[in-house]
Amino acid sequence: FGASVNYWVSASQAAIFWVLAGTAALGSVPAGAVSWRSLLPTAAAAQACTALLLFISMEYPYRERSPLREDSSVMTIAGTGCSLYVTRDFSAYVSNLGRLARSAGFRTGDSVIDLTGHYPGALYAIGAKPLGRAWLLGGYKGSEDLATATLQRVPKRDLESSWILSEPDGPRSISVDILKKCGVDVEKNYSRVGTISSPQGDYPETFKQYLLRPKN
Repeated sequence: FGASVNYWVSASQAAIFWVLAGTAALGSVPAGAVSWRSLLPTAAAAQACTALLLFISMEYPYRERSPLREDSSVMTIAGTGCSLYVTRDFSAYVSNLGRLARSAGFRTGDSVIDLTGHYPGALYAIGAKPLGRAWLLGGYKGSEDLATATLQRVPKRDLESSWILSEPDGPRSISVDILKKCGVDVEKNYSRVGTISSPQGDYPETFKQYLLRPKN
């Protein structure tokens, strides 16, 4: 409850609702006629629904362009020794972002203000520490107000020593101008070290992202 989509659509993605509905229907059967055999169709339907929903979710993953079985590129999570199978373009994106950051002096554990609103997991993958919130998401009513209030709670010295990843033309981005409300002059305190392109995902096009390094 609370989702912005149709409830019937949401319910169809969870087998438990249909299993419970089938079980409740047994209440109309006389008590003496109910046995363990009566529950066999419900149990079979539960297994079938679960398998079907898992299959559909793997073939059409949320906000992905291809089935999970096509995730054949191995992405290493910086600082953990762990790896993850992802799409080829996302693996290349994380590698390019990490390479660009490290060539400019980034170190694992450094904080980054991610204003792209696009791929919050990318910072974790390169070993960065998100500042303020794990995901500063834009594009909604009140998004910039929430981001501003969040960053205003961060000490100014931490803001001025953090890196910035921005995506000015992105559909979920937040403007770097909000940092002015936190007393940080981006033009004075930061320098651009490079540009990369975001991978395609929920959006069919790519967007330019800019990595900014603190001069302090």
